Amino acid sequence: MIRTVVFVLVSLLLTGCTGTKFFEGTLYSIGENYFVVDCSHEVKKRKNNAEDISYPCTVRITDQTKFSDENGNKLNVDDFTEGVTVKVILATPQTISQSKESRDVEAREIILLNR
Repeated sequence: MIRTVVFVLVSLLLTGCTGTKFFEGTLYSIGENYFVVDCSHEVKKRKNNAEDISYPCTVRITDQTKFSDENGNKLNVDDFTEGVTVKVILATPQTISQSKESRDVEAREIILLNR
């Protein structure tokens, strides 16, 4: 009985601490090995009375990062342009906050949501 209670409490704690797995936002700019994507919604969902400030995330692109459209069709980095909406699936879940360090993330996949 005690094991069950401990298991449930640990599971609930871990579920609450896993962080963000993905977010959607406007692609602001494209760099050599990164995209800058608006992640304001993700930052503000953790803050009550959040100011109307834009929060960019630096999304690092690696050799393992996959690119696709929302239908699953394979794309490459050149198919993305500034101003489009993307879904960024993170390589590892993490908490995204106002802190600049927390907004430096690595992408496992980037999905183009509009053309």
